[in-house]
Amino acid sequence: MYNKSKLGRTLSDIQNISMDNNYLAPKKSGIKIENISITKIRPNINQPRKDFNLDKIKELAKSIKEKGVLQPIILREIENNLYEIIAGERRFRASTLIKLETIPSIIKKMDDQEIFEIALIENIQRDNLKPLEEARGYKQLMDNYGYTFKKVAEIIGKSRSHINNLVRLLSLPNDILDKINSGKITIGQAKVLIGKDNISTITQKIIDDDMTVREVEKIYDKEAKFNEKSILDPAIRTQALMTEQQLNAIFKHKVKIHLKMDGSGHVKIMFNNLDSFVNSLKEVKIN
Repeated sequence: MYNKSKLGRTLSDIQNISMDNNYLAPKKSGIKIENISITKIRPNINQPRKDFNLDKIKELAKSIKEKGVLQPIILREIENNLYEIIAGERRFRASTLIKLETIPSIIKKMDDQEIFEIALIENIQRDNLKPLEEARGYKQLMDNYGYTFKKVAEIIGKSRSHINNLVRLLSLPNDILDKINSGKITIGQAKVLIGKDNISTITQKIIDDDMTVREVEKIYDKEAKFNEKSILDPAIRTQALMTEQQLNAIFKHKVKIHLKMDGSGHVKIMFNNLDSFVNSLKEVKIN
């Protein structure tokens, strides 16, 4: 479980010496900076940020080529005399691009949890993460380190509803998540799709018709209303109503048929107590 005060000190230290650009010198004096061989440095495989804009990396590489690495990266020592990046992966990538042999670095002692927390918080504070990267970061804190929604909200500085809404997006199918990442649908539109039926068809309709969030909500509002003419064929609705009446007579309980847009659905039988329902089943010879 996280130690908030410990993390706060660690994050403060990192923020004092590390911004993800090449223009700020260390804010604290007395910090030891070492030139570490590029070949000994490894990216953090648990880095929440997965998408690095190549054009921006090239811009940073051009700046480093002209002025050098003005801001050291932050590393921790791992096995076999190698180092793992805590902060500054963009500078590392840019330096690799122009084939620098060494890069100014500050070595810190941190465990996996501290590193992940810091990487996630830094990226969120600097708006570096895409929404789904942010969501996966929150989920990893909960799955790997036992965080609750409340504790994630406290340490990240976001509301619980924000955390919950983003994590819920991950329940959507991968093809829908891909469309979120590519910008074909918005987070607001995607939220409406969570837990709904026929979402692939609706998603394509969102894209084709350039629908607003409210228009997407209206589609499902209509689906939820059994008598909405724009959703179901009149003949199908009539057949369903007649079947409801027949089932009401058979079971002697109120029966409701719920139809979905694709023609599938489910039957709901309502009763006041279980005994009366069981007796009605016996009468129609259903055991």
